[in-house]
Amino acid sequence: ASSDGRISGSPHYLAPERVAGGPPTVAGDIYAIGVLGYQMLSGVFPHDGEIMQVLMKQMHEEPAPLAEARGAPIDDALAALIMRALAKNLGDRHASAAAFRYELNTVMDMLALTQRRRLPLKVENPRETALSAAFDKSRLPQALISFAGDIAFANTAFCQLVGAAEAGIEGRHISDTELSVVFPALLRTIVTTYESGKPQERRARVFRGADQPALELVMWFAPLSLPGSEVHLLIRYEDEDKRRRD
Repeated sequence: ASSDGRISGSPHYLAPERVAGGPPTVAGDIYAIGVLGYQMLSGVFPHDGEIMQVLMKQMHEEPAPLAEARGAPIDDALAALIMRALAKNLGDRHASAAAFRYELNTVMDMLALTQRRRLPLKVENPRETALSAAFDKSRLPQALISFAGDIAFANTAFCQLVGAAEAGIEGRHISDTELSVVFPALLRTIVTTYESGKPQERRARVFRGADQPALELVMWFAPLSLPGSEVHLLIRYEDEDKRRRD
């Protein structure tokens, strides 16, 4: 909206601060992406009606939860991603398009693995076969960890990250790995994920020496969709110099 009351852009995609007369920003673009994602997943706009009704709702009302608008369950992490992009306060949205894409890719990786684990398998040991198919081809470090903190399954990338041999990783307690040194709240986060039934995101920095940039770890903890008291841990990481360049 401009100072003379004219609206520039499609009303449904205007962020609240733009409706109030603020200038175009990256945060406003993130909001528009959130509207598009909400519409794709639910079939409706976050706010709908006559133009002025839409604009007033965008300034003063929160959109309905995605599962409610969709009329069907939706993955918690995916819903949280979209609702964060639709936050009223622009400071609560993703800081950049790259940050949104990064989180979206992580959620998509998790959803793809979940879907593969749900496929019916006519083999002698379907659980182990499903986990191998989902984990082994991924270059991202991943593991299944029990409520008590014991590693039930891990791929090669995870073993390399925590400095453990693949042959002895199963049954090892997560607190006995280098990851717990980097992120002391590791076991507590696993317990929280299991008890709440909701995914958690945590971040940690790894310093590799004076002549090397630090690594930022983004850790996603998700309750396992298969029976069993385990949590799926997926880790993305990149050096801070690269993230700043992006």
